Amino acid sequence: MRKAQGYFVGGRRAFGFDVVDGIKVPNGTEQALIAEMKAKRESGSSLLAIHRWLNEEQGVKLAYSSIRQVLLTS
Repeated sequence: MRKAQGYFVGGRRAFGFDVVDGIKVPNGTEQALIAEMKAKRESGSSLLAIHRWLNEEQGVKLAYSSIRQVLLTS
């Protein structure tokens, strides 16, 4: 029930969000990266190419599987 109300109920913080006073709030910088990852995917980039771009050019260390999950759920 608390999760449905937007509260963070434990575990790892989701990429794209911060936890403030127990509530998930969007992280502007990470949300912008998610939008760019989606645009790259829609234009035909592979998940591996997006992974390399994010890790090498943006300096964000995010696992390949996490990138896949972010793109599926966002």
